[in-house]
Amino acid sequence: MRFPSSRITSRLRASALAALFVPASLLATAAPASAEPAPVTISYADCPAAPPAVGDPSEYICEVFVLASGNMRFGRIDQPIDQPITMTALAHIDPKTGEATETVLKWRAPQLSVPGGLLGIPGTDSLSVLKLKATPEYAGNFKWGLAEDNTTLRATVDLRFKVGNLLLPGTCGIGSATDPIKLNLIIDPKSLKLYDGDILGGTVSDNTFAVPATSGCGLFGPLADWRSGVPSAGGQNSTTQQMYLGAKVYGQGVSKTAVPGLSTLMADRRN
Repeated sequence: MRFPSSRITSRLRASALAALFVPASLLATAAPASAEPAPVTISYADCPAAPPAVGDPSEYICEVFVLASGNMRFGRIDQPIDQPITMTALAHIDPKTGEATETVLKWRAPQLSVPGGLLGIPGTDSLSVLKLKATPEYAGNFKWGLAEDNTTLRATVDLRFKVGNLLLPGTCGIGSATDPIKLNLIIDPKSLKLYDGDILGGTVSDNTFAVPATSGCGLFGPLADWRSGVPSAGGQNSTTQQMYLGAKVYGQGVSKTAVPGLSTLMADRRN
């Protein structure tokens, strides 16, 4: 995503950074700011206390994304996302080109229980040997901003699911570092909402991604593929999740660890 270099001044860098959240073309469709508290807590513990010692501190922003709820369907799996997944990333806008780049700092994901367990039969997962767990792991390619059409706000991210069961080796997973699940999450502009405490919420979804076969499952690979129903071609899978976003902006003539209000940045962006 690029911004005209003439707009990247020390006074307006924060406004340009705000476009990482909601581009001007979409602000008109966002719900007005609400005093309602956000359903999640945004923690900046994984953000650096100060940005890299390169360039102006106000060119950097630490973003915290929380996928709080939703589900992912593929093959024979209908996996609820019933525990939050948190990703912290450091964004930098080049003052000369206006180019925004993202660096993922931390990925925190829970171990999710797969309904139906190893056999896919409800109730059988009460037995320890038949319990099946899936842990989402970050596999790269995170980008956040406007798509090529300059109107669609999206986030891309590659995932792998680590699969856990007493019969499976610890290396077993759906997808791999070289053949991951590639999500292209589209953000519904009508769902955008700014909560009290400067947290932005919205619904993200993708129904185009493909899911590769399992890997690292050893002799149980065929069983893992059969249970999961993978590989599963693009167009046969879907995910919808509720995302929340908070930001820690550096510099701007204040303490480097201060967190200026996101609502203020958005107001500046509107102007």
